[in-house]
Amino acid sequence: MDAKIKVVEYKTEKPIPYATVIITRGKPSSGIGTQQVTTLTTNENGEVLYNEKIDKEYFYYAQAKVDKYIDNNAQNVLVPGERCQDVTLELYAESYVKLHVKNVNPFNMYDVIKFGIGCTAVSLQGSSIDSTFLFCDYGFAFMGNFELYNYACISTKNNIDSAIYFSFLPKPHDTITVSINY
Repeated sequence: MDAKIKVVEYKTEKPIPYATVIITRGKPSSGIGTQQVTTLTTNENGEVLYNEKIDKEYFYYAQAKVDKYIDNNAQNVLVPGERCQDVTLELYAESYVKLHVKNVNPFNMYDVIKFGIGCTAVSLQGSSIDSTFLFCDYGFAFMGNFELYNYACISTKNNIDSAIYFSFLPKPHDTITVSINY
């Protein structure tokens, strides 16, 4: 098998140097590689060559891992018997989001705003709320440039619940602040 594997950042297509590329194999009926064959490291251009003799009873797969990128466990198939394959593995850059929450129209000290998504379960109460905290999505980091994320929280004032909707697009390898004034 002869495969040139390139590891790049999602959307930017920026090469990721010194990423770990894991070559696995699995039975054709499994659809995934479960047995690790070898580990390679990309060069300064984010590329590595896998040129090894293979066992034709298996399918071979490549996946990449590197610090500051989200491990999405995606495996790309290396086609058995095909020579000069070009395989591109895309990784999502870690991105972080801070929410700045401010009660700009207070009713009384029983005003509440609640966030209950993934690992962020926050409830703030009071008429003078002005707080910032790290927000996350079922893990810790967001995937930079992946998609526009849409969320909602609940505000309660004068015993009336209101939904507040907010959206953001995280930047790769950066922390953005999203303001919610309610």
